Amino acid sequence: MTATPVEPLTVDADFESIRELETWLLAAAAALGFDSAHDTMAAIHLAVHEVATNCVDHATTDGDHLMLKADRRLIPDTDQGVGQPALVIEVCDNGQNAFAAATVAAPAPDTPQVRGYGLMIAEQVASSVTYKRQPVEEQWCNRWTLVFANVIASDS
Repeated sequence: MTATPVEPLTVDADFESIRELETWLLAAAAALGFDSAHDTMAAIHLAVHEVATNCVDHATTDGDHLMLKADRRLIPDTDQGVGQPALVIEVCDNGQNAFAAATVAAPAPDTPQVRGYGLMIAEQVASSVTYKRQPVEEQWCNRWTLVFANVIASDS
């Protein structure tokens, strides 16, 4: 399957602008050959939205932006010896604040809380979630990469 290249989405780093994620995500998934109407897309949208919301809430300030990229990759399947198509979403922000993983405690199962579930949700929905702070064009960038191997390919 040859996937159509997907244009990145760049939005202002504010809560109103991240509403554009759903339309872009569904179009990106379809362009990459995934079934954008499948039930798994709702969970994927939730995970991407949670990461983007965390970027807005914790890393960015007025005037910053978010960029989202989508890609289709083959993830090795050791049982079959072949690759499984996966949807890969990158969420990047140009905020000045880095993510400090050591300061984020996982929610306690017996203690309800108002906030703090976003990263846990993303990690449970995605096959992998990675974070890297890196320089991009003379400024620093927080880059989150979410890999979803459970997406249904349109050609399957």
